[in-house]
Amino acid sequence: MVMGTIRFDDEVAAQFARKLVAVADVLHSQALVRGAAAEQAMQDFEGPFAQVFWFAHLTQASNRSRLDAALFELSEVVLTAILKARQERERLAEVEAWEARQAEREERRRLDPTGGAASDFLEIFDRPPSEDRILPPTIVASYSPQEPQRTSAGAGVPQGRTSADPDRLNVFLSDARQADEALRMELDAVLAVFGAFREACSWVPLESISVFGGFQQLLGISQLHSNWIEQVSLAFAAAGGGLLSSPTLEMVATGGQTRTDQSVLDLLSSVPADEIAVLFKTRPELGAQLKRIPATDVNAWWTRLGPAEDGARFSARQEALIGGLPEVIGNLEGVPYGARAQANESVLRVRIKALKDELAQEPTDGDYAKLGSMQEDLRALEDIADSLKVRPGLDGRFLISLTDDHPPLAAVSIGDLDTATNVTYAVPGMGQTTTTMTSWVKASQNVQSMLPTGNAVVAWIGYQTPPNVTETANFSVMDIDDAVAGGAALASSVHGLSAVRGDSIPKPDVVAHSYGTTVVAVAASRSDVEFGTFVSLGSAGLPDSVDSVSDLHVEGMYAGQARNKLWFEEESGDRRRGWDVTTAGIIM
Repeated sequence: MVMGTIRFDDEVAAQFARKLVAVADVLHSQALVRGAAAEQAMQDFEGPFAQVFWFAHLTQASNRSRLDAALFELSEVVLTAILKARQERERLAEVEAWEARQAEREERRRLDPTGGAASDFLEIFDRPPSEDRILPPTIVASYSPQEPQRTSAGAGVPQGRTSADPDRLNVFLSDARQADEALRMELDAVLAVFGAFREACSWVPLESISVFGGFQQLLGISQLHSNWIEQVSLAFAAAGGGLLSSPTLEMVATGGQTRTDQSVLDLLSSVPADEIAVLFKTRPELGAQLKRIPATDVNAWWTRLGPAEDGARFSARQEALIGGLPEVIGNLEGVPYGARAQANESVLRVRIKALKDELAQEPTDGDYAKLGSMQEDLRALEDIADSLKVRPGLDGRFLISLTDDHPPLAAVSIGDLDTATNVTYAVPGMGQTTTTMTSWVKASQNVQSMLPTGNAVVAWIGYQTPPNVTETANFSVMDIDDAVAGGAALASSVHGLSAVRGDSIPKPDVVAHSYGTTVVAVAASRSDVEFGTFVSLGSAGLPDSVDSVSDLHVEGMYAGQARNKLWFEEESGDRRRGWDVTTAGIIM
């Protein structure tokens, strides 16, 4: 007996076909809207990158058109499957009915062997239906989108300078992202219906279905394309209009790609000077990558940008980098300190003015936490500025680092690190921040004044010191976390000095107080850091891994510890807090 059923649900298949046509219609409608938006974006968009944009748009339009066609063709195949399924059911029903009639005739002949003539006569005209099955169509739905070219070279466009209206690009971007989101919802819906179709219509063989994977790829390509347009728009917005070169736009627009350290340095050597700030404003990760480049490589690159001409301190390219990227150059280990100081001092002036202006507009009854943070930052910046003032007859002071932390971290060199015959770092401990930078610079000045001519001392507040326990009840001074971070920062600073000065000076010395001694010990425990003399004053304790001086990469170490002294004692020592003197060691 032939089974009269097949696994095929006509209604589920019809829903699938209707959904495919609906999605194809959405694609067709979006093509018209996207085309109009692209034409609007092209207004005031002129130059090589405008051509790259247009070619990419045409590729995207082709991708959507081909997907539209693939989905419509698939719907036609599904409709054909519905027709074939109906025909096969009819054939099976006819076979089943004929077999039933034939069985009845056989039964009558068995019961009445002599009365079967009439039955035999009728059988002549009741021929069996075809036994050839009606086969379903095999579903093959292939689709793969093409990745658009987003560089001048890839699109075959010569390099040059491009102008654009970022507002028009943003309108295109908004329309494109809304359309893609709608399309993503359509994909989710059609996948759900397709899943039901596969379950309910297994009579139809599925040979190759790449159309939905290609659909997903298309959305991914569209997202990348939108991100690309967004970066181009941001670049023109950051530039405030005008023209941008192809190298800058390509670096901005393809910034998510991994770049070698050397390629980043080469880029800084070649991008038009007036576009450097635009590049780093739109791609801040480049600044982060620069800071990870070994200081020796940075110094070699900086040197290649020279020499200066006509008695200038820096070459034109170096001046452009100092002026265009002061926040980066001012803190980039491997760059000579004169350049860093010039960059940092310009940043300091700008930040002080900006904070004063912002505070003048900030309501006094507003966000007290924000207001307090701003006021603390301003105190720190102004104190850093005060710490750079020099009394007549003393060596100059240079702001060799300045971060955007809250409050900022900073380092002031007393003496020129580019020419000093020896360098000493002064590392503070608990509670010392840049809000009292002048006090630490004054203490460091005391040290420098006792050293031979040519020595420089760095008042280094380059890490977040643990807060004063008695003032905050914060006991982070009891653990090593801040010291580990500080040790890494100090090591980086030492690497920068080594890259700039090489073997022209001895290993740097270091004087540290309180928790600063822990920081120095962490740094000196590293195999890539070496100090000359390490002077520890009022140490808060060294890491557990340090059992003796031999565990530190230092040529010599001295430890000083003040002894509390009551007012009536004659022996040496420091008077207890509250009896006039609160010093400990030679620099406090």
